[in-house]
Amino acid sequence: MSSKTISFVTVSNGTTKGMGEASCMTGYPYTHLDIRNQFEALEAIHFFDELTSIEDLHRRTREEKISPPLRFAIESAWVHYECLAKGQSLADYLGVSLPEKIQIGYSIPIVDDKKINQEIERAKPYGFIKIKVNQKNMVEVVLKVADQLKQALIVDANEAFTNSADFVKAVEPLRHLNIAFIEQPFSKKYEALYQEIFGKTLVPIVLDESIETMDDYLRLKPWVDGINVKLQKTGSYFEALRLMKIAKSDHKLVMLGCSLETSLGIWGAAHLADYADFCDLDGATLLANEPFGLVAYTEGSPYMTVQKDLVF
Repeated sequence: MSSKTISFVTVSNGTTKGMGEASCMTGYPYTHLDIRNQFEALEAIHFFDELTSIEDLHRRTREEKISPPLRFAIESAWVHYECLAKGQSLADYLGVSLPEKIQIGYSIPIVDDKKINQEIERAKPYGFIKIKVNQKNMVEVVLKVADQLKQALIVDANEAFTNSADFVKAVEPLRHLNIAFIEQPFSKKYEALYQEIFGKTLVPIVLDESIETMDDYLRLKPWVDGINVKLQKTGSYFEALRLMKIAKSDHKLVMLGCSLETSLGIWGAAHLADYADFCDLDGATLLANEPFGLVAYTEGSPYMTVQKDLVF
């Protein structure tokens, strides 16, 4: 069994407290130790003593160049505290609506041939299926899953390709399938390849790791069909909402994703679900000791239910 360190920030007046979560994602240039060191550095300059408003918080966190997970932990702790202190829901604070239940998909990990049939069987009740693949197994695995499941498929290529011709060739036998999109076939290092393959695959391309900021989106939007938005990447409820709204206005696909995080982070993300075409929010199901219980999953159910009120 593997382990993961998740950090929490608390804002409190001694009676009311708000909490926020920082969960570092694999492949990004920061770790939980970086989060701790950054937080301690902020304490050393009395960063938190001088904050007066959410606008001030946003300005100061930009100036200090805080990593996105810690930035979100600080912002969400502040926002959650303000909501609880004022008796206001997070939905009202953000100006959104919170669905009572959200359709979620099933993720099939990279497994050997003996286990793939078990994963396909587990996936049958879900509304869409996300398949994690690599360059070597992509065609074989996707064809096998598509032969047994009729739901829309999301193919997570995990930055596996480094050559546009190899990717276009790999997609060719999959073009007739019910593929909603292929996610992040190239790493940031090879982002120029998205322009090379534009219009050649006939399968939508959605970016995850390449999109952290609005600048990333504006730079790459001419060559892709959508984005995967995560609060731990954007570092802010407000930035994530802005990114999702602009992408929708540009007629792009929007996926709302998560990292491996507790239901506190998933609960926060659920407030943005109305702006997403797909919600990949199963991160809390992978934790053995989930402490908050703010969302509920039922095995075999294609829906996640969301608690309306925030209670710590």
